[in-house]
Amino acid sequence: MTTQIILTFVVLGITILLFVKEWLRVDVVALCVMLVVAGTWDHLRQLSRDPSFDVLTPTEGEESDPSKAITAALCFAGAIALAIAGFPLSISLMSGAVWLLFL
Repeated sequence: MTTQIILTFVVLGITILLFVKEWLRVDVVALCVMLVVAGTWDHLRQLSRDPSFDVLTPTEGEESDPSKAITAALCFAGAIALAIAGFPLSISLMSGAVWLLFL
């Protein structure tokens, strides 16, 4: 398994756990499930050719720097930790986005 697949399963597991604990609404869970297939542009181009997937975004774009994946995962985990600790979800996720801007 690649690190992207493991990270995808971790995010999906956290999303399902938060939904089961009733800390997330159904529409937020649906959004997270839709984003599970997100990946590199090359991966999205391969998925767009497969007739069993519907890719709604254009498959044009630059390759991102893979070294930033760990930083992004830590910022997201910190945002989820804030939400679990009792902070409002909007404040928690905005904090994670701000962390990404400064790191």
